[in-house]
Amino acid sequence: MRRFFTIGCMLGLIPLLVSGCGAARTTAQQRVGPPTDLYLFEVHPPNQLPPGMALVPLDTQTLGDRQDRPPLSLATRFMTVSPDGALLATFDYARMDGPLSPPRDTTVTVRDNRTGAARGSFHPPAPVLGTRLSRDGARLVVQPYPSGNPSPDEWSVLDTANGHVLVTVNAAPSNDYLPTLIDADAQALYRFITAAPAATAPGPRPLSLIAYDLRTGAERGRLALPEVTTGSWPTGRMTQGEAVRAALSPGIALSPDGRQIAIAHADADRVTLIDTQHLTIARTISLTGGSSLLHVLGLIPQHVAAKGPPGVGTSRDAIYAPDGRSLYLSGVQTLLDDHDAQTFHSLGLTRLDLTRNTITANALPGRTINWVLPASDGQSIFVFGPKQGEGDSHILLPDIPSLLRRLDARTLAIQTEREFPSYRGGRLIQTSDAGR
Repeated sequence: MRRFFTIGCMLGLIPLLVSGCGAARTTAQQRVGPPTDLYLFEVHPPNQLPPGMALVPLDTQTLGDRQDRPPLSLATRFMTVSPDGALLATFDYARMDGPLSPPRDTTVTVRDNRTGAARGSFHPPAPVLGTRLSRDGARLVVQPYPSGNPSPDEWSVLDTANGHVLVTVNAAPSNDYLPTLIDADAQALYRFITAAPAATAPGPRPLSLIAYDLRTGAERGRLALPEVTTGSWPTGRMTQGEAVRAALSPGIALSPDGRQIAIAHADADRVTLIDTQHLTIARTISLTGGSSLLHVLGLIPQHVAAKGPPGVGTSRDAIYAPDGRSLYLSGVQTLLDDHDAQTFHSLGLTRLDLTRNTITANALPGRTINWVLPASDGQSIFVFGPKQGEGDSHILLPDIPSLLRRLDARTLAIQTEREFPSYRGGRLIQTSDAGR
């Protein structure tokens, strides 16, 4: 789950962040389709990581380990899974303690999860990290491997048959930590940018959406979103010798069919839906009534002033249901208490019915949520987070006792849960029943 306020704690978890799960903000939504199994993997601090990892299959009903399927053993910690969970791309590097240069230093392998067979392997022209494997496995969207400098605003599409670069997009730079969305067929890329912060008028800044064609590399169009704000700015307050900054981070998701983008505002009680085909605002849903989110989306000037010490941020997350008709919302609010101590308020989980424009269910109040995965059949959702609800437990660290829960996708009623001694990442992966 994205956290504006704990980026420093998350830098050691790069394998998780770049592999298309939870915190990784290149969205990998699931369609209703062939059944998928839930696989979990453990993330360790960088100085304790073994040279690979294993993805352990769970029974999607009981959440217990499956005895009829062996773990998927990988010789690397870097991977990305296709949207339907059928294919897996792994990234092996000759070294992890220095620069990578020749093409042979990086090996990309694409395998079929249903058969376990490798579909192809190649050396890309330069060291890369994968952000999206297309549904058919033919196209792989990558970014340059981080070399200590800020990540370039560049994405390339590789032909997985031979590793050749099909097209490169040099996108407009963003001044804030915002997701880049890529559709399931790796043919469209959506970039969110903000205007450069004004020193004389610090505060939240409006977003603009830029659409790129991943078949040609050309910019397809732009859409200004003046009502959607984000950013980080100084509050003018000092605590413990440090300047206090405020931050807003909206939740942004791409629908499974790629035709709609949902934005859960961080400073207002609404969700904006964008038509990606025409790059227009389709509608804005006001979240009002008894299920309103006003009590959690609290970083507005009047609210902060009324509480005394300034708030330091609200961060939202959003993910579509497999049929695209519902949106699951979560997030965290970070505040300063009366003694200038930082406090964290988890926003729980909310289901927004996009066909009726209403909130139909709420769950897990005060429970921090690291990631949400809707099951491919649309009947359940899997939710992972720390065992404790509030306080420092929002920080994404490996050694926090955690809970995996299976919830009813419509009512959000908890159907079963399982405790783990530490953080786990999650993937939905297709496997074959042959030979079982």
